[in-house]
Amino acid sequence: EVIMSHFPQNTLSDDSLDALIEAYRLGGQGKAREAAKSFNREEVIFGLLPSDFLYYLPLNDQAKVLDVACGLGTHSFNIAKFAGEMYGCDLSQKKITFCEARKQNEGYKNVHFLHSDIANLPFSSNTFDVIIVSDSAELLGKTGRDLDLIYALLKPGGVLYFCIHTRYLWKLRRIVNNSEFEKIDFYIAHPSRHLPRFLIPVNDLQAL
Repeated sequence: EVIMSHFPQNTLSDDSLDALIEAYRLGGQGKAREAAKSFNREEVIFGLLPSDFLYYLPLNDQAKVLDVACGLGTHSFNIAKFAGEMYGCDLSQKKITFCEARKQNEGYKNVHFLHSDIANLPFSSNTFDVIIVSDSAELLGKTGRDLDLIYALLKPGGVLYFCIHTRYLWKLRRIVNNSEFEKIDFYIAHPSRHLPRFLIPVNDLQAL
């Protein structure tokens, strides 16, 4: 399991998201990229750099991966290029609609999206090799219950990659240490979430 501290993700307004969905409907990927560029989000939505952490993950053409709270699917689509099956879930129906539009327009066959929270996913235990959670601190809650749900979905030896912006690392440590995960590593993204070229161990900041 890898837990990384970083800067919060830039969010989109409903109007901007509607514009992206309409752009896919009218002109496909080219128009959607133009729309994203117009409100300075092209790299955040379509770029590979936001998902540069994926090179730290055990991915191969047999890997089954879940992106919890997938948002606009940036990580889902990037990881799909290196995994066997990619699943993304989110509570926002509009974001899932965008992800489906991109999937259909760009011809992805191994990506699947669900309008669901983690507690209601239609998967049995020991399903995924890798689970990622990005910019979803609320999943921890006060008890870390969702960590238990995630743990159950992972295969034995599976990896959770959890990205969160927090100033209270001690609170995060307490919640995670009470989970069933056996190996827990904390890192800081450098130079930023948008370009996570290096993961610096929290207990060895001299590595910077």
